[in-house]
Amino acid sequence: MKDPTITIEEAKKLLKEYKDNLSRRIERDISLGDYLRTVKVIYEVLGFDIRGELKDLYRRYADGRDCGMMELPLDDVIAFKKWLSSESSCGGHPFEVVRGGLITYGIHLYPPEGGRYVLSPGDYYEEFYRVVKEFLRRKIPFKSPELVNVLKVLTGLAEVKVNEINDFPKMIVLYEDVRNKRKIKWEEIEEVEYRREKFKKLNSNLY
Repeated sequence: MKDPTITIEEAKKLLKEYKDNLSRRIERDISLGDYLRTVKVIYEVLGFDIRGELKDLYRRYADGRDCGMMELPLDDVIAFKKWLSSESSCGGHPFEVVRGGLITYGIHLYPPEGGRYVLSPGDYYEEFYRVVKEFLRRKIPFKSPELVNVLKVLTGLAEVKVNEINDFPKMIVLYEDVRNKRKIKWEEIEEVEYRREKFKKLNSNLY
């Protein structure tokens, strides 16, 4: 694992602010323009060039498979709602607003569910953390089911499997790369003990 990038105190403070922010809701349906203006906040906090029209920014930085979303008018609430319910069925691709790499997922922002945007880190935890802080600062209603796991990764508290592919964070931690090997928890192999007892029973007449 990498060295911690935030302190436990910072994580606790952010988590408290996040829980307080869950009391906020968007009380109306949104348009594509509303959605893309929120997406623009992500681009801005990550230091992307935000010159240009909203759709141009999305085309520049998002996954690209918009499932027809870019054909919608910006300010038609009904058209966006209809698209969400009937045409946005190509997975999470339209909402991967910061594209990932060949084997990684980027940051996702899903339209409001229960009055809150849904923010997902993909495999970009530090960038996601910066976005969460900015959303909280701007009091944008959102939820993020993976937030606690991201905070564990950034504080160095996440437990990972060694010499196996981990789901969260998506990486392989090799035994030789573990600096403090005293922190490794070894699994007991019950199979070895079982075979030893079986061997004793089979050869009990020899004792």
